[in-house]
Amino acid sequence: MTNDIKSNDRPQKAADATAPTAEAGATTAAVERASGTGEGSCNSPQGQPDQSPAAYSASEGQQIDAIEEFKINCLASALYHEDRERFFAWLHRMAMFVVVSSGTAALSPLKNDYPHLIPAITTLAGLIDLVFDVSGKARLHAALRKQVYSVLAEADGCNSLPELQRRLTLIYADEPPCMYAVSALAYNRSMISFGRPPKFLLDIGWKANLVRHFWPFTSSTFKSFDELESLIH
Repeated sequence: MTNDIKSNDRPQKAADATAPTAEAGATTAAVERASGTGEGSCNSPQGQPDQSPAAYSASEGQQIDAIEEFKINCLASALYHEDRERFFAWLHRMAMFVVVSSGTAALSPLKNDYPHLIPAITTLAGLIDLVFDVSGKARLHAALRKQVYSVLAEADGCNSLPELQRRLTLIYADEPPCMYAVSALAYNRSMISFGRPPKFLLDIGWKANLVRHFWPFTSSTFKSFDELESLIH
């Protein structure tokens, strides 16, 4: 499946030990799609338990404000698009390498031994790049990544968080369908960047990590280590 479902400058922590806990409703689509609170699209609420960083912090007695929660969500979204952008850019380069190298003299012996194989591989590589618009998808995710970082840059010292959330929601509206394993990985990277407790990271697994760009999974596939531990006990 080819659904579409970011450099890594870490924003300054805005956490304050005495800051009020952010409301659960402030959780944005970046966390919803990573933590399994959305279905179908990356940002549709599903009525799952609140897994926002604010909720995590409150349970640990480490309150964070709505701005830091917004930053975590923003960074997760940017890292998501960065991962997708790199994948599609790599795929485009590989397809072009196959197409160009097939016309070189270095492959002449193979053409003689396998007269039908090399043309077939070349045609397939070109078709994948053309039909699935691989380079176009890389540019799309690059553009979305820049837009998210632009919003994130304005989070420091902002006086209108609802306006930033509105702008981020408009960016989500332009996103392709979500690849949940990619999103879960981006969520973990964002949480680590802000020093959130490891027990609240999502358990992805190496198999899901390996095929994250090819298989969409579902919004409820990935659970946090804390959730998995509670299920055991």
